[in-house]
Amino acid sequence: MAQDHLIYGVHPVREALDQHRNIDSIFINKNLVKKENFEGIIFEARKRMIAIKAVPDEKLRRMVQGANHQGIVAFISPVPYYRMEDVIMREFDEGRTPLFIILDGITDVRNFGAIARSAYGAAASGIIIPAAGSAGIGPDAIKTSAGALMHIPVCKVHNLKSAVQYLQGSGIRVFAASEKARKKYTEADFTVPAAFILGSEEKGVSASLLKTADEWLQIPMPGKLASLNVSVSAGILMYEALRQRDLE
Repeated sequence: MAQDHLIYGVHPVREALDQHRNIDSIFINKNLVKKENFEGIIFEARKRMIAIKAVPDEKLRRMVQGANHQGIVAFISPVPYYRMEDVIMREFDEGRTPLFIILDGITDVRNFGAIARSAYGAAASGIIIPAAGSAGIGPDAIKTSAGALMHIPVCKVHNLKSAVQYLQGSGIRVFAASEKARKKYTEADFTVPAAFILGSEEKGVSASLLKTADEWLQIPMPGKLASLNVSVSAGILMYEALRQRDLE
């Protein structure tokens, strides 16, 4: 991580929170997480949907190159997160047909970055991620995205199911990519306002989100592989939407 994006020490991190700096994640020595002097920081961070990561002291020392970190390091994101509601409103107000990507359990920053790169290329409206259990906007993700994360809105939400329901209430049809689906992605209508839910390669889209989605879609795999890399699946779906919309 770039040193100019790191803040370390109990007081500097607490001050950064008080000043509402754009903190993406906070790393705390795993042996100190329950210490009293971190309680207020952790409470405030969770309230603001900032990821808390308990890590070994060795990792903290590497991050700050041996400086006195007092058991805590915060990563300041160079890119702000957006409110999903604001992005939806902006898309409709400006006469665009929304196209969102919802990432469920995508923790690999390289996949996140690659998806962002494809999404920006496809002129997607934004990417929606959960506050916990997801890769965030960090240096590795920005690098993998070829800078796309500096431009495409990323919306962090408390609860993905609630976010999906909000999208649906806003007139956006939500499609879930699933091996269980019978309908091929090429048979779906993506000319309408749309959002795609993509899950991890290991677990897929969670059961609660599958139940909430309007449609399930499969990407046919006639070969011997069971699934595609999630970033590849995202690209296929987004560019099919782009193809259909260009034909309107």
